[in-house]
Amino acid sequence: MSPHSIQGMQLASPFLHRCTCCKFLLQLRYEAHFAMLLRGKGTKHVPERTQAQPILKSILVKPAGPDCNMNCTYCFYLHKANLFPETRIHRMSVEVLEQFILQYMPIAGAQPSFCWQGGEPTLMGLEFFERVVHFQMKYGLDGQAVGNSIQTNGLLIDDDWARFMHEYRFLVGVSLDGPQEIHDYYRRDRGGHATFERVMKAIDVLRGHDVEFNILCVINDVNVRHPDALFQFFIEHDLRFVQFIPCVERDTQTGNIADFSVSPEAYAEFLCRAFDL
Repeated sequence: MSPHSIQGMQLASPFLHRCTCCKFLLQLRYEAHFAMLLRGKGTKHVPERTQAQPILKSILVKPAGPDCNMNCTYCFYLHKANLFPETRIHRMSVEVLEQFILQYMPIAGAQPSFCWQGGEPTLMGLEFFERVVHFQMKYGLDGQAVGNSIQTNGLLIDDDWARFMHEYRFLVGVSLDGPQEIHDYYRRDRGGHATFERVMKAIDVLRGHDVEFNILCVINDVNVRHPDALFQFFIEHDLRFVQFIPCVERDTQTGNIADFSVSPEAYAEFLCRAFDL
């Protein structure tokens, strides 16, 4: 596994914003050389500007806030929308996006790394991310190699998205909790419908356009009991780059550990078995 793949999987974690170690954020990298992307595109030359000592090499962005087209039972973030009762839809404006990138690039060093997350970031639409790339090119400093990663549930991924992700070298993290009966146990859409088949279709689309992607698998009280089945499933579908992250949440009513969480012992046993396999 390449360093880029490992770092991308870490960067794609939906629990990353809860990490208390800022150094962990600063160490993440994913190189994508825009110099190659700009060839033949007629892009205006970016004037040479002096790079300051990097302050924040990697940044996590939630342009749609907690908004999502899924309603996973174990999700801790979806209900954050209740903190903003003045509106039901949360979207970063183009003006805010431009100012954000303008102010971030000078402090990011030689390898600015953007992680787009949610909620579900693809709810912003493809045009939003076309603007992302435009502003990164517009405000990038000479010599900077910009990297983008995005964590998605895959439901909105189509050929247009995949072509864009391939062209601009987005590293894509796809959320998939295992075989169909395991994945669909907790990962349902807003209408309560299963999502497994749509996620697998998205993976096929990404492969068809040679998009670099990896899998993020949330280990919960259901799939933690089936390490062999998960391992076999990922091997059979040639899903070689997988990050397992433990689900540990409190019940909002009682304050106790939620039923879908995993204990440290169960998670340790799962990992030991996975390594043995």
